Amino acid sequence: MRWLVCLVLVGCGAPSPPQARVTVPLAVASTSEVDSGAQPVTQPPAATTLVALFEQKVSTNVGGFALDGQRLLVNEAGKLHVYDAHGVVAPSASRWKQGDPVVPVGDEAFDIASQTAHSPSAPQGECGAKRFSADGSRMSVDCISDDAVYVFDTRTGARIGVFKEFQTAAPVRGGAITPSGNFVFWASRASGAFEEIKSHVTGPVMSSHSVMAPDEHAIFTTTDRNWIPGETSPASMINPKNGRMLFTLPIDVDTVFFSPSGRYFAARHSPRWANVELNGTGAAPPGTLEEHASLTIHAQSADVFAKLPSAFEAAFANDDSAVAVRFESGVVRVYALR
Repeated sequence: MRWLVCLVLVGCGAPSPPQARVTVPLAVASTSEVDSGAQPVTQPPAATTLVALFEQKVSTNVGGFALDGQRLLVNEAGKLHVYDAHGVVAPSASRWKQGDPVVPVGDEAFDIASQTAHSPSAPQGECGAKRFSADGSRMSVDCISDDAVYVFDTRTGARIGVFKEFQTAAPVRGGAITPSGNFVFWASRASGAFEEIKSHVTGPVMSSHSVMAPDEHAIFTTTDRNWIPGETSPASMINPKNGRMLFTLPIDVDTVFFSPSGRYFAARHSPRWANVELNGTGAAPPGTLEEHASLTIHAQSADVFAKLPSAFEAAFANDDSAVAVRFESGVVRVYALR
């Protein structure tokens, strides 16, 4: 069995014992650790440039977007729209049936051929948006009505578990499944924590602005400067197995978007994030963190091989062949990774 070891991060906005360690068992072991005789997988050289393929104007009511190879999938108000370099891709006949895979696109999961939504119904009560693992096999729903996160198997509709273990002094908290499908990440104001779905064990408190890579090789984290203004520590990538820092990122990076393989990520740079000042009400100044943001594209390191101004969101193809980027202008542009 593989283990996740996280160090409590300093300056996350919640009291915790210094240098405390909590060990959380992962549900899935890596091949290299299970079979010591396994041959390492040879990966092709990392991409070094982006090549624009096509772009598509989208509405402001986008619930998410994704890539299926080099086809752009856009969820607009719960309806799927599919585009390629030639324009709109019409739905086609489908043999999809209950139990077949679905593709998550934002807050819904779809059969791409028929472009129809197929995901378990949310529990009764006041519940938030659906969230999915990267492969679409699991779904979480955060319900305020009973202060719990529900996790479902999307293929069978069966409920996997109900999660309430994360406790915080802050009056509002929320949780969502991680891309790997093995954890619920809880966030409450400036603090957060990963809870393993299999064991219901919650790891140490860290920043609410933390993102785990889909392959669980790294965790991005940065102080939530909406609640802790004046903090000058840089954003960082840490190794969840031992808590060691892998590398740092500029102070203005407020989040990252990992590729499903974990091999690439896009870092969002927000000029407001580096200099957030509270206005006396406990909230950031007017405007959104996406305004005047930009993205940098990385290949598993701090090294940048592409810079995209006026961009604030990205989604990678499962095979690492392409990335879709959303711009302030309302355009989503698809690039090949080469």
